Amino acid sequence: MTDQLDPIAPDRAVEMYLTSRENELSKNSLQNYKYDLAAFTDWCQQEGIDNMNDVTGRTVINFRMDRAEEVKQVTLRGNLWNLKKFLRFCKKIDAVRAGLNEKVAVPEVSTADEVNETYITSEEADAMLEYLNKYEYASFRHAVFYTLWHTGMRSGSLRSLDLGDFDPDRNTLMLRHRPETGTPLKNKANGERDVYIKDDLCDVLSDFVDMHRSGCLDDYGREPLFSTGSGRPAKTTLQRNIYTVT
Repeated sequence: MTDQLDPIAPDRAVEMYLTSRENELSKNSLQNYKYDLAAFTDWCQQEGIDNMNDVTGRTVINFRMDRAEEVKQVTLRGNLWNLKKFLRFCKKIDAVRAGLNEKVAVPEVSTADEVNETYITSEEADAMLEYLNKYEYASFRHAVFYTLWHTGMRSGSLRSLDLGDFDPDRNTLMLRHRPETGTPLKNKANGERDVYIKDDLCDVLSDFVDMHRSGCLDDYGREPLFSTGSGRPAKTTLQRNIYTVT
């Protein structure tokens, strides 16, 4: 006997899911769920999937493979955990077939990954962002940590950003592969993309640029978005700033 499913668009299903959890999650945690699941709904739109009834195990696998090319392992793990919970809810509203959530394979994260990428929970990140917003607003540490946490991009991608890659009018960070001037992306040209950011992060980055950003150029004469007194920060500099927050 086949499941009787009720049609619903992915973004509408996400809206219902978030509404159902409003009373149990903090505002920041709710935002984290929203942006994690936006990665899935945006992908569905790109793939022409406009009905959750059409999401299958193969759909989930394809999403995971595409997402793995864009974000670090610990971020992928968080994305897929939230997708798994969302699909469980979708079964309750007869939007997907029974057992679909069990087909979401959440990757294990090694100890090395956790140390190198600073794996933290949503609750811990909320507390850190609250502290930074209160005591170090729009500082280098605030801007770096908020961007990494919200977008899930790798530290190498973050350090590749130039001032001109931040478009506050479109709430966008533009990742570009520039190996000839010292900032290759891990997936080369395939890693190029425009990353949408929420209004609050856009405001923090704008204020960082206006108040605290160093105007130093890097060794190639480019203007790094996250510049230091000596130009473009090394990955170790970014990691050190993250560690001191966590």
